Amino acid sequence: MEFFQDFALGVSALSSLTVMLSILFGAILGIVVGVLPGVGPGVTIAVLLPFTYGMPPLAGICLLLGVYCGAFYGGAVTSILIRTPGEASSIMTMFDGYPMARKGEAQRALSLAFMSAFLGGILSALLLGLAARPLSTMAGKFGAPETALAIVLASLCVAKAYQRQFFLALTMTALGFFIATIGIDPNSNEQRFTFGSSGMLSGLPLVAVAVGLFGMAQALVMISSAKPKFDATLIEKAGLTWRGLTEALRYPKALAKGLFLGGAIGILPAVGAGLSTSLAYFWSQRGAKNPTPFGSGNPEGIVAAESANNSNSGGAMITVLTLGIPGDAITAIIMGVFVVHGIVPGPTLFFDRPEIVNGVFVGLLVLNVIILALLALSIRSLARLMVVDTTSTCRCYQAAALEPTGTPSRE
Repeated sequence: MEFFQDFALGVSALSSLTVMLSILFGAILGIVVGVLPGVGPGVTIAVLLPFTYGMPPLAGICLLLGVYCGAFYGGAVTSILIRTPGEASSIMTMFDGYPMARKGEAQRALSLAFMSAFLGGILSALLLGLAARPLSTMAGKFGAPETALAIVLASLCVAKAYQRQFFLALTMTALGFFIATIGIDPNSNEQRFTFGSSGMLSGLPLVAVAVGLFGMAQALVMISSAKPKFDATLIEKAGLTWRGLTEALRYPKALAKGLFLGGAIGILPAVGAGLSTSLAYFWSQRGAKNPTPFGSGNPEGIVAAESANNSNSGGAMITVLTLGIPGDAITAIIMGVFVVHGIVPGPTLFFDRPEIVNGVFVGLLVLNVIILALLALSIRSLARLMVVDTTSTCRCYQAAALEPTGTPSRE
């Protein structure tokens, strides 16, 4: 009964025109960002964050969630058609999606990916609606020991996810801890690493950190990366088929494995969807129903990877809403909307602002429906966006930076 009451409250919270327009615009922008090679949701959300400060809290959150979820769908397009993952979590989709597209089954591969992602998104939203209230009650018992253990667990998950680059992961984790300590210690009121600057007393500004870590890092990647090669014939074959959409249901084991791992790992802080898609892919490889080898166009690989990819979103929001701990880097930026509007994410949020929690729950449901409908109507036009050279602007800035001082630039 409480679930249906929460659902009704969420629908009421989304009834505002501003919120619905935010959902629609965020979904469109997220899909476009996911389709464009080299442009990720982290950079986009970091840029959009200041614009949400003047919006109602739920409208700003839904706008960023639209980019977050839409990019997951859009990333599958580049993985399947041009063998370039739009997102790190879309790498596993590339292994079987691109070979399937090369066989002339691009529409089938895209349909499998979108339906699996849709089912993952719906399940993750339902998981959020069912688990938020019980977890908020349990989270009220969290103290310093539990928080410390959560930090240790997050660090272990990062080490597991990046065990092949352990030193780099350890270095960046330590840098994150250092940045978090800047400001006034809430326990002793001592100043930490402020260097006598009053502007540092409240810590580093979230927008500056987000743009610096995501925007500049992505710009450097785009400058150093080669332009993806395109096969125009595959792009022209982009589309969806009803048979391909329903085919995802023919692999319930792969679907269930992806949904389980995506939701479970999404709840763990600081891990993200990259690990869940990898584990779901290799787990589904064992005992696969389809005889096609994985990596050669097996549909179960696409189903497992995409269902795990999108089911991560609801789990990541659970930790934000109930514990005040971001599930991944992008939800850490989304938390900035809460902070700016004076909303404290954590155990008391469900009782102080229930319309926010339930609005996010219903918003995720609506977002997945809207995104799937938009893709069905415009997938071929969106696929043509992949021919845009997103590295040209960065290379122009790189050339300008290398121009000698005082030397006229050549037209």
